[in-house]
Amino acid sequence: YGERSDRMNAERSRPTFKVSPARRVAMDALRSLFEEEAFLQPVLASLAADAQLSSTDRRLAWELVLGVSRRWGTLVAHLDELLTQGVDSLPAGVTRALVLGAYQLVYLDRIPGYAAVNESVNLAKEADQKFTGGVNKVLKVILESGLPELTSLKGDKKLAAELSHPEWWVKAQVKRRGREKTKEIAEANNQPAPLSIRFSPHVGHQETFDQLLKEGAELTPLRWARGGYTLKVDRPFSLSSHRQGLWYVQDEASQLVAKLSQAQHGDRVWDVCAAPGGKSISLLEMIGEEGELLSTDLHPRKARELAARLRTFPQATVCQHNGADGAPSAQQRPFDKILLDAPCSALGVIRRHPEIRWRRSQRDIKRAAKKQRKLLEAVALHLKVGGILIYSVCTDTKEETSDVIDDFLLAFPEFVLSPPKGNDSLWGDLYQGAMELNAADHNTDGFYAVRLMRT
Repeated sequence: YGERSDRMNAERSRPTFKVSPARRVAMDALRSLFEEEAFLQPVLASLAADAQLSSTDRRLAWELVLGVSRRWGTLVAHLDELLTQGVDSLPAGVTRALVLGAYQLVYLDRIPGYAAVNESVNLAKEADQKFTGGVNKVLKVILESGLPELTSLKGDKKLAAELSHPEWWVKAQVKRRGREKTKEIAEANNQPAPLSIRFSPHVGHQETFDQLLKEGAELTPLRWARGGYTLKVDRPFSLSSHRQGLWYVQDEASQLVAKLSQAQHGDRVWDVCAAPGGKSISLLEMIGEEGELLSTDLHPRKARELAARLRTFPQATVCQHNGADGAPSAQQRPFDKILLDAPCSALGVIRRHPEIRWRRSQRDIKRAAKKQRKLLEAVALHLKVGGILIYSVCTDTKEETSDVIDDFLLAFPEFVLSPPKGNDSLWGDLYQGAMELNAADHNTDGFYAVRLMRT
């Protein structure tokens, strides 16, 4: 943290030139693109608040940061064609300014070309004045002629550049799904995700629905998760209904994971990695006042926030706890249902957090799979005979999904795959040995979930 702070302070101490507030905030936020410290959106929100951006500037800053994050790989590959020594030869600040300008010229029709060029040149000048001429020249070429052809790349490297995803990800997807499906998923990943919500169970459904309509919102029922909606409205988190806690954000895939448990009234349930709590609320609705829910999370801050969110549910017990150690000592009685939404590479939520693709490696996936195996083995034996365990992850890598389950079933033969019960057509559409969702086919986050029964 100290080195990053020193670097940012050094950059800010350089001379400044005329740049719009939105572009300056975007430039600052993009410093965090490849860093693991925080998701970009909270960083951007903090910077926008500090700069007191207008609504218009705030929307532009958001578009610039998320758009550049999505298209970084594509833009850098094309810029390499225009730079004799490639983008890697440039200082980081100059690269950010150049890519920021190129994004506006290529993807934003309503941005005047001269504004994109001039302000990006000024941002590059602030980073390192000796590159100003080169940045100006390259951006003017793009303004006049568009992006050059990718002539120096072939095969998977070229496909990765075209799709703006890491080459290792493209290779893994092509091997598993084929070239066309890989392109479909990547192109879906490069689009903004819909805002999916659920209503608080403490307020009447119709009351919340009517208030949102009065606030100018457009509500569309989700395709599969009954009771959920897609919400379209300007600045949704500023709505009175949100401040009152009448609804909360939860992607349709996440809503379906809780429903997959088919928890019943009176069940005793453990939500192992429960933060931020959306699945816990769904489970509480399913088990009713006669049931019991244990919600745990490894991280103290998340556990505190989880406890605050569930404080109005008397049948919920919340504590900070590491599921890899098994159930808490005071909660040794077996559970009817266990939901393990395990920490993972999070490659299924690239639409919401486009920077994730640039922060992950194959080594991260292997580390995540090792932790997932440990968690699954630790919690499984706290399940009743005949009980159901849901294992889920918001990713689609083979190592974190089917490989984890195959290894677990070999090591624990008393567990078997158990498809959802009943004649609900929902599961006939979505569950074939497991529930595997992706942005291209389902317009949801990428999720994998499987039902296991202890015999």
